[in-house]
Amino acid sequence: MPSRLLHVEHIFNGGWAPDYGAYAVAAIDKSGRCNIPWLIEAKNYQFEADGTPHKIGGTQKLFSVALESGAAIRGLFDFWKQGTAGCPSQKRVLHVGTKVKMDNGDGSFSDVFSGLMDDSIPNYSSFEGNIIIAQTGTDMPMWSDGVTHTTFSSPTPNFSFSETHKLRQWAAGVDAAPSHVFYSVYEDPTDWTGSGSGNIAVAPGDGDRITALASHRNELFVFKGPHKGSIHRISGSAPTGDDPFTLNEFIPSGLGAAGQRSVFRFGNDLGFVAPDGTVHSLNLTDRYSDFLETALSRPLNSWIRNAVNKEFLPWASTAANDSMGIVRLSAPVYASHTNNLVLMMDYRFDPPRWSTAPALSDYCYCLAQVSKSSFGSDPTTMAGGSDGFVRRLDWHTCAIDHAVTGTFDCSFLTPFLAYTPFSTLGVIYFGGVKISPKSAKNFTFYWARDGQDTQSSTGVQWTGDVLSVVPQASPFVLGSSELIGDRTVSKLFDLIEGGEFRQIQYGVANNGAGADIHVKSILASIKPGSFSAEPNE
Repeated sequence: MPSRLLHVEHIFNGGWAPDYGAYAVAAIDKSGRCNIPWLIEAKNYQFEADGTPHKIGGTQKLFSVALESGAAIRGLFDFWKQGTAGCPSQKRVLHVGTKVKMDNGDGSFSDVFSGLMDDSIPNYSSFEGNIIIAQTGTDMPMWSDGVTHTTFSSPTPNFSFSETHKLRQWAAGVDAAPSHVFYSVYEDPTDWTGSGSGNIAVAPGDGDRITALASHRNELFVFKGPHKGSIHRISGSAPTGDDPFTLNEFIPSGLGAAGQRSVFRFGNDLGFVAPDGTVHSLNLTDRYSDFLETALSRPLNSWIRNAVNKEFLPWASTAANDSMGIVRLSAPVYASHTNNLVLMMDYRFDPPRWSTAPALSDYCYCLAQVSKSSFGSDPTTMAGGSDGFVRRLDWHTCAIDHAVTGTFDCSFLTPFLAYTPFSTLGVIYFGGVKISPKSAKNFTFYWARDGQDTQSSTGVQWTGDVLSVVPQASPFVLGSSELIGDRTVSKLFDLIEGGEFRQIQYGVANNGAGADIHVKSILASIKPGSFSAEPNE
C-alpha cells in the first residue's frame, strides 16, 4: 500500500448549480470526509432526505389509446365534488386538440366542450362544486358542475384565467382590459354582472398586462408583466362596507410572473416563474425585494436566462408535490416553442437543490397534482404529453410507461476538485461509490483528470436479489436468494492507470431495464504526489 494514502469519502452537499462553475476547492476533514459543494450535472436524479442522489421514478400511462389521434395534452386538472351523501366523486379535466374532455377518475375521458382553439393556454379553477375553465384566445370561458357543461356568453368578460378568493371568482387576462381584475357575485362564479360584481384597475397604462392571480394568506396577489414587471395585493372582503377591497403595491417594478401556470404553492410559501425564467417565492421577495441573488433559482439563473425561450415561457407548467418536497417545472428551452425540459427543485433543503429530468421532458407538456384516493391521500404528479397520453410520474419501474424499451439513464458529475496545493500533483489509486443497492444492474464510475480524457470503470450494484414489484428486476426466490434489503455497500475499483492530477472530477451513470440506483457517497484513495510547475492541460 503506498504511503501517505488518504481514503476520502465525498458527501453530497448541493444540487445542480451550473452558475457556480466547474472548479471547487476540496477540503478533507480529519475523518476523511470531503463535501461536494454542488454538481455540474444531475440528470434524472432527485435527492433523498439525507441529500444523496437517487434515480427518479418512471412513468405509467393512465389509458392505453392516445386521445385525439395523439394530439398534445395542453392542460390537466383534478376536480373533486364532495356532495351530500358522504361519497366524494372525482373528475379529471383536460384540454386536447380542440376539445375539453372529462373522466370520472377512471381514465375514460369523454368530450364536454369542442370546437376550441388548439393552440391556447388552458386554466382551471374550482369553486363550490363547479370548475371554471378558461383559455387564452377568443374562446369564451366555460363552467361545469360535472354534469352540466356551459359556455359563458357576453357580457361576461372573456378572461383567460381565474382564481377563487374570498368566496368569489376573480379573473384576468381580458385582451380588451389587460390591466383589470374582474370579480364575480358573492358565492356565484357564474354571475359576473349582478349586484356585488365588478372590477379593479391594477396599474393601468404601465405597459404591462396582468399575467397571473393567486390567493395567498388572505390576500389576492396580482402579477403583471412581461416588460416592466410588478406585483400587487388586493385585501378586503367586499366591494364596500367595513372591509372594502383595497389595492396595494407589493413590488412596484422589476419582478412579475410569466403566466398563471407558472405560479405554484409549496410548503407555506408561493413560488412563481418570472418573465426572464428565474424562479422566486413571495416570502423571499417580501424579505429582499427583487434581488436576484435570493431567487430560488440562484444556482442556475444565468443558465436559465441563456437557455429558456422567453417568448413561449407563458406555456411553462409547474406542479408541487409536498409529500416529496419537490416542485417540477416544465419549460421551453433552446429555441423550443413547447415545453421540452423538466427542472426539479427540492425545497426541503436551504437553499433548494436542483436537478433535471430530461427522460420525462417529452411527456410533460403540462403538469398537475392529482389525488388518487377519495380519502385525499397518496397525492401524485401527473403529466400530459405531446403524444395524447396522460401519465403518472414517480412510477417504481424506473422505466418509461413500464416498458423494457422505455428505459432511461441517469448521471451526475461533480465539479473538478482540488485537494492539494496548486504546485503539488495528486495521484488516485482507488475510486468508487457507496451504494444502497436497488437492483442487480450495472453502473459506471467516471473520473477525469485535469484536461485528460474521461476514464471509466463498470461494476454491478449487487449480485443478490431484491424484493420488488418491478418485472425487470431480479426476482427474489425464497430459500435460495440473498436479500439486499436496505444495506449500504462500497464498490471500489483498483485504478491501475488512475494517474496524476491537480484537479479531478467524478461521475456516476446507470442505465438498463428497471435499473434503479441510489448513490450514498463517492470514494477515492489518493496520495500527494510530486511538485510540478507544468500547466494542467
